[in-house]
Amino acid sequence: MKIEVIFYLYQNVLEPFLRFGLRFLRPLLPQKIQQIVKLKDDLLLRISAMNFKESPFWIHASSGEIEYAKPVLRELRKQFPEIPILVTFSSPSAIPILQNISEIDFFCILPWDTASQVVSFLEKIQPRALLVARTDVWPELMEQVTQRKIPSLLFSATLAKKSSRIRGLTGLLSQRSFRQLNQIFCVSKEDLEVFKVLDSGLPVTVTGDTRFEQVLERLARPRELKQSLKPSSPKNVFIAGSTWPEDDQVLVKVLLMNPELNCILAPHEVGGSSLKSLEALLRRNNLSYVRYSESDHWVLMETRVLLIDQVGILADLYSWGSVAFVGGSFREKVHSVMEPLAAGKPVILGPYFENNREAQEFSLIRFQVKGAPQVAALMFSLVSRVLNVRQFDDRIKQILSISEASTRDLSSLIHREVKNRVGATRTVIAWVNSHKDRMA
Repeated sequence: MKIEVIFYLYQNVLEPFLRFGLRFLRPLLPQKIQQIVKLKDDLLLRISAMNFKESPFWIHASSGEIEYAKPVLRELRKQFPEIPILVTFSSPSAIPILQNISEIDFFCILPWDTASQVVSFLEKIQPRALLVARTDVWPELMEQVTQRKIPSLLFSATLAKKSSRIRGLTGLLSQRSFRQLNQIFCVSKEDLEVFKVLDSGLPVTVTGDTRFEQVLERLARPRELKQSLKPSSPKNVFIAGSTWPEDDQVLVKVLLMNPELNCILAPHEVGGSSLKSLEALLRRNNLSYVRYSESDHWVLMETRVLLIDQVGILADLYSWGSVAFVGGSFREKVHSVMEPLAAGKPVILGPYFENNREAQEFSLIRFQVKGAPQVAALMFSLVSRVLNVRQFDDRIKQILSISEASTRDLSSLIHREVKNRVGATRTVIAWVNSHKDRMA
């Protein structure tokens, strides 16, 4: 009864209040929020122009979650080439990504989470199934999907123990929405436990993470890089990907402590003042650098840092070094570690990586250097957590000190662990096939 009261208040008080506030304050809000409001207000006009020759598969991926949906989209297109695919998003940052995915027939923003808006949306598109990537379920949306008996699946789902989705009023709304799903495929046993704590009756099963397939697919189709910039050997080269200023401060100190070390540095934000601030930081510390876009040669040691000022190539660059660092982990939340792991590289992270399930999982897998005289000193995790500059320095020296043979063994172990986690997409497609009779 309590959950139903909360849902009633959400429908009639909270959601209308927030929607009115966003519309009223729209001119004062950040540009991204303004765009979301306009896209939602114009949605029904947009979908009226869509020509669905038959009921589509409906995939919802908020923004970055589209990376988890890509392998599912590929397999749906292969197995059901005649069925259209519609993708909805929550953040307009997804638009340039969706525009470049050939498997998608239509895409648009998710409607306002009101009964009238959702009903109008569903009546127009008549989806045969809803597949949600990761976690982005909405109370009214799930209410209307359930009433219409549209098969629904949440895949590559993950819930952190400290997630706001399982606390207070939000937790009650999440619980109600998750209950209405036909199936939840979660990433790990830890996720299963969190879902069960939220509601022991949820239809949840551990099937893994579809992004492992996506990362391997991405590496199988490498982007063209400037080979003239590639180091002759990955030895004494580490790659720092998706870094923020808090990460950069630590990385600079590590480079100063290791004059023989070189770095491929790919900041999370490559435009405008962010990149200029990073360049100023390198100059203040007398660390020579060249920009990727402006250079044809990188002479290691003479120039310590190759500064990446181009998006879309980081996954391929991980093969150019011996060890990787993933940004956000000295700030608040770490970015994905899948790409360096898929490239066979050990990963070093700062203290903040609880938000990343694969980082936690791979941190429990340890590698022991064969024949090492000091076994304890030469055993380390595939993903290592360090709390400060000194620990970072110790760990990177440890990894770079191992022999070429041990480095190959380490890379083979990481590759094997990544490939052992492939298969989540196959499970999603099996679910689709098992629900064909219930689909439109």
